[in-house]
Amino acid sequence: MINTTVNKSEVRAEQAASKKYPSIKLGLDVHADTLVVVRILDHGAPQPAQQFHPSKFLVWIKSQLPLAQAVHSCSEAGPFGFGLRRALLALGVRNVVVPPVCLDEHHTGVNNDKTDARALALRLDR
Repeated sequence: MINTTVNKSEVRAEQAASKKYPSIKLGLDVHADTLVVVRILDHGAPQPAQQFHPSKFLVWIKSQLPLAQAVHSCSEAGPFGFGLRRALLALGVRNVVVPPVCLDEHHTGVNNDKTDARALALRLDR
């Protein structure tokens, strides 16, 4: 008997590359030197948070545009979001800016960039 192994991550990457999603939703936690992003493909589960330098984030966003019919993003209002919002709109990303709020609704005591980005992505998905 021949034992063949398939790397599941490679298979998923090929499937993701060949499928155009109806929408991609991004929750963005924006700071001066970093952006933390949580991505939701169509109505799937939130993917793990990724951290980007602002210049590398725009390159990554450009790679997301061909994967979906529409790309949406959500971030809290703040001093670092104005230029980012303009850049996202120029690329064709639909951007929603929400007022800053405590995103730890369940009072778990865990409140960091990753959980904030995830909460924003989930709110955008709803």
